[in-house]
Amino acid sequence: MTIAIRITLASGNVDFYDDEILDIRRFPAKDIDYKVNDNALPTLENKGDVWNAIEIDFLETYKTTKAKIQNLINEKTTMTVYYCYQYNAATNVTAFLIPDVNEFHFWSGEEAAFVQHSLTFMECS
Repeated sequence: MTIAIRITLASGNVDFYDDEILDIRRFPAKDIDYKVNDNALPTLENKGDVWNAIEIDFLETYKTTKAKIQNLINEKTTMTVYYCYQYNAATNVTAFLIPDVNEFHFWSGEEAAFVQHSLTFMECS
């Protein structure tokens, strides 16, 4: 198995393999102010009409995939996202997760296919 994406949290690395990643999309940047709040989630002040974002579609390929996604959701602070780890391990951004998780169940005949999770990371550096 090849690590496709690595996300570094305060507690360590969370690695996602190539068969756990369905799609990665990056959006261009404009000026964004990032503010840390000790009692709540970080906040953004968008100074333009385009946000700096990375959207990643994960597939629950393994029993551990959902637990890894839950680690990201529980972090509630900045993390380092190596969104191109498989090809260039030095490519990364500091970001935080927008806590809005979507789950989709696709059916083919009588058996369910993989569950998909779409997560959005806002760049803050």
